Amino acid sequence: MRIALVSVPVWTIGTPPLNISYLKAYLKESGCQTKCFDVNTELYHRLKPEQRIYWQTQHYNDWQWEDEYKKAVFPKIVEPNIDFFVDKLLAFKPKIVGISVYSPCFTKTLAKKLKEKNPELLIVLGGQVCIDQMQGLQLKKSRDIDIIVRGEGEHTLKRIADVFGKKGKVEDCKGCLVRKGKSFVDCGEDERIKDPDSIPYPDFDDYNLELYYDDYELTRAAKALPIILSRGCNNPCDFCLQRKVWKDKLFARKAKSVFYELVRNKEKYGITKFVFADLLLNGNLLELERLCDLIIENNFPCSWWGSAKIDKRMDLNFFKKLRKAGCHQLDLGIESASDHVLKAMGKTYTSEDIREFLKNMKKADIAIGSNFILGHPSESREEFMKTLKFIKEMRKFTTKKPWPTYCAIFRGTGLYNKLKNNKDFKYDAVSWAYKDNTFEEREKRAEMFRLLCLEHYKEFEMFDVKKSKFPMIKWKEFI
Repeated sequence: MRIALVSVPVWTIGTPPLNISYLKAYLKESGCQTKCFDVNTELYHRLKPEQRIYWQTQHYNDWQWEDEYKKAVFPKIVEPNIDFFVDKLLAFKPKIVGISVYSPCFTKTLAKKLKEKNPELLIVLGGQVCIDQMQGLQLKKSRDIDIIVRGEGEHTLKRIADVFGKKGKVEDCKGCLVRKGKSFVDCGEDERIKDPDSIPYPDFDDYNLELYYDDYELTRAAKALPIILSRGCNNPCDFCLQRKVWKDKLFARKAKSVFYELVRNKEKYGITKFVFADLLLNGNLLELERLCDLIIENNFPCSWWGSAKIDKRMDLNFFKKLRKAGCHQLDLGIESASDHVLKAMGKTYTSEDIREFLKNMKKADIAIGSNFILGHPSESREEFMKTLKFIKEMRKFTTKKPWPTYCAIFRGTGLYNKLKNNKDFKYDAVSWAYKDNTFEEREKRAEMFRLLCLEHYKEFEMFDVKKSKFPMIKWKEFI
């Protein structure tokens, strides 16, 4: 069975895609002829410099929503290049094309073009955006999509390949939504992979590692590979849909296996710089510390970073060990500096815990990235001001600008379940309203956040100043 695995825009250009690299390794070990195609990064390199802005965060929605996609991304970026990638994929002569979805619009375009040239192809989608709470309903409208995988793809995609190879069609397959006529049939969920080390190391052989860069201007070669210490999440945040995608569980790899993978990557690819792609790098502190010990004991030269949660058990000595083992940055989901809001979110730390965490990171010389949630339903304007004051204070710990995210409320999250029967709650995933916490109010808070960052961090890229609806707000009036 020949299977093409495709990563589509819009995603990072800093490292090869980890998801389809894991799938390739598993399928290859199972006897399938499999090849990975990073359309996301290759497309970026085909474009003129002025066209590459569509990979920057402020243009993310241009890929997600049909109207915006048809207006700009499709005619400028996709239409002139899509045939090149379709022909490249079909030259491999696959029977199955598995697409890791980021942009549903691009995915539908690619599936349509592939089916036009080879109607016998089985088009299989995967990725968390495929669930109904995100872009699943939009994807299901495409008649060119045959199967949507739910959850982890290794076992499920192998099952699909086996059935399709024997029968020439797939009518029922655990872990999938299978098209029957105009709709999809839910074949039931598959079990989580409880031992991530039972899966072979990801295979990066199909990528040109010279194409990956740390910056959009292509001036700093990344020379980095992605890796994970765990799959899933054990952080009880009420707003998070990813935790639900992973069924509220985190399964950690053994430190020894992760270390051997680091060594393998150095020997095979010449890479000693790594990005941990876990939702939480410190979801299992025991294995994280063991990994650091192995790196230090073996004097293994590497540098790495990843995302982490605030954890009161991590003291200064722990951070010093992280730094000695090569960790140079942690991106933190701080979310708020209001103790009231943190408790409502389900966080297990206080604003004072955050300060202690950042202080120890700075002492250990580990760079600090930070994310904040704007407009959680528990957040009044007064509580939001506490976060703004903290952003100003945080400048003494880091020069990196904080990153804001509007609070979205997805069906199935704990936050949605808390509010769904409340008469003051008007539901929409993004523009929801709860009492006086409206989307317009959240836009005002975002503008205040932006102005503060411009004042203290000298840069901010999420909001376009010229398009600002609230240019006269003075954050100094509140701080």
